[in-house]
Amino acid sequence: MTTLLSLISEQTLPNVLFAKEFGEFDRYVFISTPEMEKIEKQKTNVVVKVLGLSDNQVIRKIAQEDSLQDIQTKLQEIDFQVDEQITINLTGGNKVMGLAVFEFFKQKNNVEIFYIPFPKNQIIKIFPEQIDKVLELQYRVSLQEYLDSYGVNVNSDSFQTKNQVFSHAITEGIFQKNRQTHFRLAHDFRNLWSSLRDRQTDLALQNQG
Repeated sequence: MTTLLSLISEQTLPNVLFAKEFGEFDRYVFISTPEMEKIEKQKTNVVVKVLGLSDNQVIRKIAQEDSLQDIQTKLQEIDFQVDEQITINLTGGNKVMGLAVFEFFKQKNNVEIFYIPFPKNQIIKIFPEQIDKVLELQYRVSLQEYLDSYGVNVNSDSFQTKNQVFSHAITEGIFQKNRQTHFRLAHDFRNLWSSLRDRQTDLALQNQG
């Protein structure tokens, strides 16, 4: 079985881009927060709709974003198989959510953890460590997917033509247009990665002692 686990936050486009880049999975696990699932937002529903997923493919968990224990409790409720191939996208959520997920999965087999460092057009593999950890994002989002990711509905006879023509330009422009919007996100994940490395170093020293 293959599983994609994604953290959900205000910006759902990174979740869509990542899933499209990696292709289809047997099931999709979305970890969100009460704020992101308010009736006027329902961010997980947005991602599920854009990806065209059925209910039997999706596991939804809502956790308190500032509670390591609550997030890990929600993860423990999911039946992860020993030989399951798990791909994790940490681009959404916050630092606490990212740390909780990392701590939960780092001892499991067949796990890979990534994030998209906006505004770069790249995917970074942060676990397990490897020399070639930077992957170029190849998928090109269409105009329809871009608008759907932001919950925008469009009705126009000429829309499908524009949807095809502008798909490449839209993807290339996303990273520049959202540079300031996603600067905090990139900064948070640099801090997250530093925290993870520091924790690994501390654990290694404890084990040696």
